[in-house]
Amino acid sequence: MKKEILKRIGIVAVIFAIVIYVVVIAVNANLNNSNELTTEIAVKYKYNESIAADALIVREETVIYNNISSGVEYYIVEDGDKVAVGTSVAKVFSDETDALFYNKVQEIDKKIEILESLNKSYDNVSNDGAVDAQIYLNIKDLLKAVNNNDYSDRENSSQSLVYSINQRQRIVGTVSDFNTQIQTLKQEKAKYSDAGSSYVHDIKAPNAGYFVANVDGYENVYDYDTVTELTVDDLNRAYMPENVTNNAVGKIVSGLDWYIVCKLTSDEALSLSHSESYPKIVFSSASDEPVPVELVALNQSSKQSDAVAIFKCNYMNNSLSHMRNETVQILINDFEGVRLSKSALHDDYVEILDEEGEPTGETARVQGVYILHGSELLFREVSVIFAGKDFVIVDINPESAILKSDRTIIINDEVVIEGENLYDGKIIK
Repeated sequence: MKKEILKRIGIVAVIFAIVIYVVVIAVNANLNNSNELTTEIAVKYKYNESIAADALIVREETVIYNNISSGVEYYIVEDGDKVAVGTSVAKVFSDETDALFYNKVQEIDKKIEILESLNKSYDNVSNDGAVDAQIYLNIKDLLKAVNNNDYSDRENSSQSLVYSINQRQRIVGTVSDFNTQIQTLKQEKAKYSDAGSSYVHDIKAPNAGYFVANVDGYENVYDYDTVTELTVDDLNRAYMPENVTNNAVGKIVSGLDWYIVCKLTSDEALSLSHSESYPKIVFSSASDEPVPVELVALNQSSKQSDAVAIFKCNYMNNSLSHMRNETVQILINDFEGVRLSKSALHDDYVEILDEEGEPTGETARVQGVYILHGSELLFREVSVIFAGKDFVIVDINPESAILKSDRTIIINDEVVIEGENLYDGKIIK
């Protein structure tokens, strides 16, 4: 009997030991899992909230025609040049030889003008260091013009660079004057002039603006004066361009203002209408630099329907003057703060402070993150200023009235983005 009792006691003891062992393993596993954390460092971040859209460009444009049926056209101005009313934009010559000779005469005149100017201005410049600095600036301007495909600025920058280099030659004594070069150029000019360089017709700009050689047929499709009234139905009609005749020489883009027309979804229109700053637009084919614009119309039949956003711009250059249908980025808001994964956000309680920063004895449930300070978790209240798909941007220096507590996140905090059983004051082993 005693053996049977002892046997049963032994079995119970073994079972109890096994249960204790399993419980200990489970508790340890749970503790280990609760101490496994994934963190990220809080860094300063700038984010541009933007809308990608297809844009239609509407400008005040006047097509220029050549009324002479025969002859060779030769452009006097560069494509994209800014011209005054009455400026010669092209001339018609009897044949290609006359056009070529005329071009040579114009190039020689420019060289003579530069050299004569250097002869006169030499006495006013004696510092080669200043000229070297000017050469450096000329090179920067030239590279910028090339990168922006701005032909007019490229030509001006090239001439300025040549002028500065010649100016330096005089200062350092490489040449005493440019009289010999001027005389040689005049003789060369006379040779081309005598050979024949006269034109038979002069084509002039009907108004002031930017000269653009390309005519695409959309110049008069959309009414410039009523562009702000365009609707979604208008854009969906897909108007066809007008036929471009062979005698179209180019066009003048005039008027101080021009318009960018974009079709948006209802959500995009809502975001645009809530923008707290003047929008800017980046044109993919022109430059990476944002162009400042003004939203002048947001035409929408209902809040749930698509909309047409119409922006006005008074900034113009060579590249912009050539655009018609473009893919653009509409920058509607700039946010600067700390970028965090959305998984870092949690709700916890903080002690409420009064206006003087003293504890009130009350608590409030707020949104925040857990940071790892040494081996301890600390809860920090945050103010979210922008929420993306999988990230948020929080204010670095939120106003005291926004926070319930006096503790928020700072740059270089180690923020927990994954972990279990998180709470303020938890010790991580």
